[in-house]
Amino acid sequence: MGRWPTVRHGPTIRSGGPPHPRRAYNRQPVTTLDIKLSLPEPLATEAARLGLLEPESLGALLADAVRTRRLERLAEARARIAAAGIEPLGMEEIEAEIAADRAQQQRAARG
Repeated sequence: MGRWPTVRHGPTIRSGGPPHPRRAYNRQPVTTLDIKLSLPEPLATEAARLGLLEPESLGALLADAVRTRRLERLAEARARIAAAGIEPLGMEEIEAEIAADRAQQQRAARG
């Protein structure tokens, strides 16, 4: 199997309408990465035929994988909290914690 060409895209911020709700990364500056994959020939052929090796498709696959991993970590944390018998916080308690954290960050930023 031959080498895949290096694809480079300059730093840009996507515009032209709202991003897809599942693609929060669309609003961020782009970082160029050179990735070399070693795939079985049938998988590489099928992935290329389906357009999955294009930068936009690979970005979407990575964004979905990141979201999946975050959800898995959240589920694990919830299970640990439940196993520890910790009572969930009410909305007012959550808002108070957020306000306290923001105030602390503001104090730290001021020096």
